[in-house]
Amino acid sequence: MIKSNPHKTKYVFCLLIIIIFFSNNILFAKDITNQKERNLKITLNYNVNIEGKRSTIVNLTSLLPKTIIGKQEISNMTFSPQPDNTFSQFGNQYAQWKLKGENINNVIEIRFNAKIYQQILKEKTKDIRISKQEILTFLKKEKYIAVNNNSIKQAKNSIKISNNDIKQVNEILNFVIHKMKPSKASRNMLGAVKALKNGKGDCTDYTDIFVTLCRQFKLPAKHISGYILTKNASIGHSWAEVYTKEKGWIIVDPLHMDQKLGNFNKLDNKYLAFSSIRNDPILGKGMLYSWNVKKAKKAKIIPQLIAIDQ
Repeated sequence: MIKSNPHKTKYVFCLLIIIIFFSNNILFAKDITNQKERNLKITLNYNVNIEGKRSTIVNLTSLLPKTIIGKQEISNMTFSPQPDNTFSQFGNQYAQWKLKGENINNVIEIRFNAKIYQQILKEKTKDIRISKQEILTFLKKEKYIAVNNNSIKQAKNSIKISNNDIKQVNEILNFVIHKMKPSKASRNMLGAVKALKNGKGDCTDYTDIFVTLCRQFKLPAKHISGYILTKNASIGHSWAEVYTKEKGWIIVDPLHMDQKLGNFNKLDNKYLAFSSIRNDPILGKGMLYSWNVKKAKKAKIIPQLIAIDQ
């Protein structure tokens, strides 16, 4: 009969528990945003709370995400209640609701599936060419994007010039990170010139500066509005897309890269884009949605986006 050593048995048992503990921690600690593709079920709610009169009218317009080749796929979109109108304009998609009544306490719900792809610059990509019209659209001067402003020209002169678009984008990014410091999110729209002068700003300010400098270098660039989808939260955010001869449109997040929350060469798949328009005439001052109310004592509409990984 073989007798077991109680001390050795206890040691093996404890070692096994430790291995299981760390294995589980590694499993649960796996970064869901650091994968080639990510499948999500998403619910975007608008909580509408209006204290008004019988004749009170609320108009809500929401951006809707769309499929973008190589970046995101959107499918199975449903609404509750159904919108009064859906349409596409300026490359964006919209839904509109008109609510009537005295006291309105509604939840407007938009559900859809999303597949988001990781951006790895070293991987081969298809030759994605854009039209002359698209090039002109994303090179031009517009509100908050002050191309050819003297201070922007001076900034350009201090940035190293490269014959490679990817390297040039990286040089512009490094300049923005060096010149700017993150600040709390603000509703004030500074634009590239004022933000650069202040030397600090939020995601919108960082993106405005970066996009303006890219356009100054004749690199077509977009200001993107959407949501960041992390493991713990979903928040509204702004970032950029720049067209490069080597890789087509690439995502660059100047603020998060300054905060060490993003990597230029290998970007997490946490970006869900809704808009590529900096000055949206449909939304006015809104970045992701807008609303107005007539004849109300109190009015509040609060958006909430919930993303569940599959």
